[in-house]
Amino acid sequence: MSKARHELAWGIGRHGPGNDTFFMVRDPDGNLAEISCDLEKCPENREAGRWCHEPRTLNLWGSAIMRS
Repeated sequence: MSKARHELAWGIGRHGPGNDTFFMVRDPDGNLAEISCDLEKCPENREAGRWCHEPRTLNLWGSAIMRS
C-alpha cells in the first residue's frame, strides 16, 4: 500500500476490545476499510468483559471515529 501511495484515512490506532492495532484507508468508492492485526488471544475460561461504545474503547491511542 505504501508503494502504491495509498494515504491513511485514520490511524494507526489500538482498539480496546481485542487489543489489536489498526489503520483505515478509503476504498475506490470512498468507504472506510479497516486493516487490523495482532488480535488478542484469550483463554477459553476467561470471564467475559464489557466495553462501552465510547472513543476510549475504540482507540486507546487517541481520538476515534464514532460509527454506529
